[in-house]
Amino acid sequence: MTSLIRFEALSGVMDDSPPCYVLEVGEFHFMLDCGWDSSFNMDFIERAQKWAPRIDAVLLSYPDIAHIGALPYLVGKCGLSCPIYATVPVYRMGQMFLYDWYQSFQNYEDFQIFSLDDVDQVFDKVLQVKYNQQVSMKGRGHGLQIVPLPAGHMIGGTIWRITKMGEEEIVYAVDFNHKKERHLNGCPLESIARPNLLITDAYMCGTALLRRKFRDEALLSTILKTLRSGGNVLIVVDTAGRVLELVQLLDQLWHNAEAGLLLYSLIFMNSVAFNVVEFAKSQVEWMSERMLRMFEEGRSNPFQFRHAQLCHSLAELTRLRSPKVLSFRDAFFSDKVVLASQPDLDSGFSRELFLDWCIDAKNCIILTSRARIGSLCSKLIEMVSSPERIGTKQITVQVKRRVRLEGHELDEFRVKKREQEQQATKLRLEQHRRRSRVDVVSLDDEDSDDEEKKSDAAANEFPYDISYTAQGPDYWYNRAESYRRFPKYPHFEKRIKFDDYGEVIHAKSYLQLETKVRMVDLMRDRMGEDQENGVATPGEVQDIPTKCIQFVQTVEVFAQLEFIDFEGRTDVDSLKKILQMSKPKQIILVHGMAEQTEKLANYCRKSLNMAEDKVFTPRLGDLVDATIESHMYQLKLTDALLNSLKFIHVKDVEIAWVNGLIKHNCSEEETEDQKIAAMDVDEEKNAENAVDIGSDNIPYLDLLPSSEIPSHDAVFVGDPKLSDLKQALMLDGFQAEFSHGVLVVNNVLSIRKRADGQLHVEGIVCKDYYAIRDQFHANYFFYICIVVLHSCLMVETEPRHVIVVGSGLAGLSAALAAFNQGSRVTVLEGEPNIGGNSAKATSGINGCNTSTQRVNGVQDNAKLFYSDTMKAGHGINDMQLVDLLTKSSADAIDRLTEIGVDLSDLVIDPEQPDAGTKFLAAEALRGSGALLLDHSGQRFANELGPRDYLTGRIESQCKQSKDVGRKTAYMLLNDEAVDLFGRPSFEFYWKKKNFFTKADNVEQLAKLLNVEAELVNATLKEYAEAADGARDDPFGKTVFPVIFDPGRPIYVARITPVIHYTMGGLKIDIHSQVLREDGSKISGLYAAGEVSGGVHGANRLGGNSLLECAVFGAIAGKYAATVPVGAQAGDL
Repeated sequence: MTSLIRFEALSGVMDDSPPCYVLEVGEFHFMLDCGWDSSFNMDFIERAQKWAPRIDAVLLSYPDIAHIGALPYLVGKCGLSCPIYATVPVYRMGQMFLYDWYQSFQNYEDFQIFSLDDVDQVFDKVLQVKYNQQVSMKGRGHGLQIVPLPAGHMIGGTIWRITKMGEEEIVYAVDFNHKKERHLNGCPLESIARPNLLITDAYMCGTALLRRKFRDEALLSTILKTLRSGGNVLIVVDTAGRVLELVQLLDQLWHNAEAGLLLYSLIFMNSVAFNVVEFAKSQVEWMSERMLRMFEEGRSNPFQFRHAQLCHSLAELTRLRSPKVLSFRDAFFSDKVVLASQPDLDSGFSRELFLDWCIDAKNCIILTSRARIGSLCSKLIEMVSSPERIGTKQITVQVKRRVRLEGHELDEFRVKKREQEQQATKLRLEQHRRRSRVDVVSLDDEDSDDEEKKSDAAANEFPYDISYTAQGPDYWYNRAESYRRFPKYPHFEKRIKFDDYGEVIHAKSYLQLETKVRMVDLMRDRMGEDQENGVATPGEVQDIPTKCIQFVQTVEVFAQLEFIDFEGRTDVDSLKKILQMSKPKQIILVHGMAEQTEKLANYCRKSLNMAEDKVFTPRLGDLVDATIESHMYQLKLTDALLNSLKFIHVKDVEIAWVNGLIKHNCSEEETEDQKIAAMDVDEEKNAENAVDIGSDNIPYLDLLPSSEIPSHDAVFVGDPKLSDLKQALMLDGFQAEFSHGVLVVNNVLSIRKRADGQLHVEGIVCKDYYAIRDQFHANYFFYICIVVLHSCLMVETEPRHVIVVGSGLAGLSAALAAFNQGSRVTVLEGEPNIGGNSAKATSGINGCNTSTQRVNGVQDNAKLFYSDTMKAGHGINDMQLVDLLTKSSADAIDRLTEIGVDLSDLVIDPEQPDAGTKFLAAEALRGSGALLLDHSGQRFANELGPRDYLTGRIESQCKQSKDVGRKTAYMLLNDEAVDLFGRPSFEFYWKKKNFFTKADNVEQLAKLLNVEAELVNATLKEYAEAADGARDDPFGKTVFPVIFDPGRPIYVARITPVIHYTMGGLKIDIHSQVLREDGSKISGLYAAGEVSGGVHGANRLGGNSLLECAVFGAIAGKYAATVPVGAQAGDL
């Protein structure tokens, strides 16, 4: 990259503290998240405060306290004033998190760290963005773009991709989740493919996660066991993030009559519960496909809860009755499940309910997420995970209470309040008297004449501290001119401004301001209801004098404690696979304990073969230099040097050659000037706010004397296109036209572009040659580099001879490319007909961003194509070859189309079943929704897995068929899958080849498989549940094209693995030239197609075999045609 990239961690490295980092790209500074926790660590604030004036933008990943908690303090108290970027759900739910967090402390203490006004001030600065929206930075960030990408974990969760001027990418991805959940989709893995710099976390390293099925079963069984024994369940959750997944799950469980939960209450409790649910209802489009389906097809909002009740205070909790409670007296003691915030148990309703319920052995406390070390939640998790400590179950906590004043304290409060009111009244009257005798300066000075201005100035000199009664009546009558300037009443008349077009209109006066969401406003409806029921509103509570007390208490914990992980993060094994697939060039590991971070760093160095200096594990205060260019340094340029530069316009930029002298110390004059300029600066304050990033040691480049400037060779810049060159030559009067990819000028010169970007000019040395050369130097000197490889009096007479062995697609592509380069071509083929194996591979060919896609408006992604190819090859593919394959696919497909290849329908014609072609039926049928069963009627694999995976599963899980002599399995399709595949093609396999047998229902299918119908029925039912998202697929399948109905026809065929393609072969480079074992090139020998290796790795992505032939065949022919005539072939 051409920009300096530096990274500093303010918090969230080598421990469990919340994430907050500063990323410097060039001169632009990003703050990546700004979390805090209930410990309110002010050391972190001091570090962040020093950076606050330099921050240009804040990027928020999630709406929880761990990612936005410190923003109210930094904005309200430290002057952080830059734009804050967040998705719409992060903006909405972030307010809910902070309001609830503030209220959880304010209910029990005089909370002064930040106020609700500070929270509102934060969200006034937030710029809301959508996923995949490109946002350009301004000012110092010119050329920088940020793109928010889905991250899972929480609604609106974001992976940030930062790019500059189309260069390599920086990806900030922490706490993401790649797995699909009930209310959220997982993050797309291609969003973090091959970044230049990846910043990710090691939070989950060393932590094993339960599968979703077992996790949900553990939660349900714990709840049922507790409720049926007469106890209450407290589920400790956050405010508006992960709680959405839990409350959605529990509301569905309550709706299931078989679960037996309808007799108990399900309560969602925090200070803003109503608004959290309302915001969730309005943000369904940010959720999973399943939620969207429920909303669009079911005509119901998935967050319109049928059983979950909302609660905002302990008083409300006592009024909520479960269906089996008949009297109000028993309401508080009825069996209920309460989801309460805060997750760390250091504040909020969760802490209050824990202290009330932990003393009863019938109750159960379920912890759903980890918290900072030292918090109450962390201590309870230690109790759960340490069996030897279960016996004691004693914990010391600090209890805070807000109690009413009584006795003499209440009397003192009333006296003090009365004195304050009297003082305020006296001050208000004094201010009124002063305003009544002070001249009011006009709000519009522009239209006042000089006389009025003089009068105003005289009036303003009147002392404010002179009492009104101290002046006698004669004083006022003798100042008749000034008297008219003193109005009797404090009324200010604003003059209306006019310009040439009439009254001046201020646009801001007519803008519809977005209503600020405040805590009191959010709960207004609820408070109205509370007043009717006799519950005090916040205003009424404030009228009652209270005081805050706190004391330390040792609590005996008799209640059952459980930790069930509902954090929704990527586990360590999946993270390692993601890193292996994304292959970042550099990686910075943050947000994890020291041991976890080092383990992940060692994995990156060993398993990903990353250099030691490319894996960073920073500590607090460490400055990480992640600039990719090793010869890049930061310099300051003097004004004299800048004025001496002569810039030349090249396309959209201007360039200049720089000659200068590097200096490290300022001259005495400059130092003196700096001292003079800095005389009025508060040096102590600047020293406190200074950020040590090495800026004081930046050298500068000064002007070099002209006598010492060395000479240099000409520099050619740019990558010209032959089409642009043709237009320029034609404008200058030359005749130019293309012939087989070669630009022919005046029928005497040929110009072709080499693979290295240089232009090859060939022809007769004549008048036209020199005229064209002069034209190049005059107009394209900074665009192209002309290499005259052959300029003689006669054009070369003996053409090159290229021999192509094999007439498959690779061989024919090579022959055609060599022929277009002017070579004589001979094709050798051992079979009686041309075509080779390519004639048998009629299943299709892959392509990305082809002309057909562009015409039809189909958006494609070459990075995703690259990722799929590498994933299919298990990551051992040759990355350069795969990169070339994916980027050249569009040209290859378009080239085949131009020469007449019909790509419209690549399936077998059922009317010609005896045609001499074969088709890998199982490969295409699997993608249409086929179901694979073993001989016991059970699934044994992910049907959409790669070939090698399925082959291994059949060999290890299936039985051998005596009539075939190989291990076999069964493939099932229904009518919907047949239609997806293409019924005419399917009927060829069914009716012509008799590969498939039709079963009218599952009973007939069971007879064909020789198993019991109940087993097959159970398999189809489990598959349907996995497709609906009700359970995890045991084989990790996430795409379900069709669902099988036991009462509808099912087609069954027997399948077995066969060898049909070889992955290895001759090793080649990106020019298709064959390499020896030591990596040296064999002169004159090129290879392409199935005979070469490296593209597919351990396994081939379907559709890539033909593409490989088309791409590398053309490359081999092109470069074979450039071998000099008479050159000796290398030894094989």
